[in-house]
Amino acid sequence: EPGGAADGFGGGIAVADGANLEARNSTISGNASDADGGGIALLGRDPSTVTLNNVTVTENAAADAGGGLANDDGNVFVTNTILSGNAPEDVAGADISSIPNGSNIVGGDAGLEPLGNNGGPTFTHALTADSAAIDAGDAASCESDIDQRFEPRPAGDGCDIGAYEADLPAFLEGPVTLDTYAAGGPYDAPINSVGSGASRIPFLQIPVSSALPGQIGRAHV
Repeated sequence: EPGGAADGFGGGIAVADGANLEARNSTISGNASDADGGGIALLGRDPSTVTLNNVTVTENAAADAGGGLANDDGNVFVTNTILSGNAPEDVAGADISSIPNGSNIVGGDAGLEPLGNNGGPTFTHALTADSAAIDAGDAASCESDIDQRFEPRPAGDGCDIGAYEADLPAFLEGPVTLDTYAAGGPYDAPINSVGSGASRIPFLQIPVSSALPGQIGRAHV
């Protein structure tokens, strides 16, 4: 659920003095700090370590730096994770280069719905239908079997980045033409429902009871 505010570093979580944080299938959202690290802050004399896998860090804010994650000379290992939509920036501090680019979304628009009850015991940010996180995770390191909601993972062609695994309907590739074979009716000519060059439309479902005698619906791919 939404987090809270902190009077120092790490509005959501402060990892200090050599401590280790390991988070998997988790959402860190809605936290604020009046210093660094709205979501997560690494600080202290001894280097701390943060490991994130299939985590969504978004909608956190810091007064100074690192709205999502601020690192004061610690160790950061991040895979299949979203760090996006935080203010004033998503990550700040030393050794942020340890966040690999291939299986993470850092900055930009990750395609997230507002925090809400999407099933399961805790709130999550669902993925929009066009989110770049869908099927973009690293299969070798993806959290196996379930997401944060205890829903099956993967649900599509691959693992999704972040804590939420999208279960979207199947898609046909366009162009698609609907043919109906009833003479004299309003649908006696082919209907180009998806023009040439269009990318994706949901499967069309036509109830049998809606067809009149002699009418047959057919979808061409």
